[in-house]
Amino acid sequence: MAKTSPDEVPDRYNEDGLGVGNFFKSTISFSQIHAGTKVNVIPDTCDLEIDIRVLPGISLQNILDTIAWYCTELGMHIELPEGNANMQKQTKKLQKRPVDVAVSVISSTIGTFEDIRRPFMQLLQQAFEDVYHVKAIHFFAPGGSDAVSFRMAGISDVVLLGPTGGHAHEENEFVWVDQLAKMCKVYLLAAFRMLCK
Repeated sequence: MAKTSPDEVPDRYNEDGLGVGNFFKSTISFSQIHAGTKVNVIPDTCDLEIDIRVLPGISLQNILDTIAWYCTELGMHIELPEGNANMQKQTKKLQKRPVDVAVSVISSTIGTFEDIRRPFMQLLQQAFEDVYHVKAIHFFAPGGSDAVSFRMAGISDVVLLGPTGGHAHEENEFVWVDQLAKMCKVYLLAAFRMLCK
């Protein structure tokens, strides 16, 4: 039987295997890499696509600063998208080198959250707990969603809440029918209580 290190603290958000722990921290995924033409020829260039999901409070400039810092530490000249500050501009030695790393941003949205003390959030939490008979866990929504667009348009009380399933962002993505039915009950109960106020 494997022993756990005394320093190893179990992740209370992942103990049931659903893995919601990632909603409490920024994540980075090296999603695609393309390089070379043949196995016995060293590639002259490499394209790497990275998916970074950030918590509220972290800006695109913060991310670019971190990438530029790493490149500087490695002695590599980085070129950032136009309009973004580049800390390497202060390093004249690196500026004389050819560009080693060129960054382009495919898309960018900010992470969002809603204040759980707002009346609507309290109402929705109570409806969820009454239907599921478990305590609701509130977490941040890193990455892009429709919530970002709604909030940028000045709409508040935006919550990401829905049924669970499997194969998210893959072929054959699905939700469990019993979870869909329970989530419908949450929405109906919340709407009923709003109308009765």
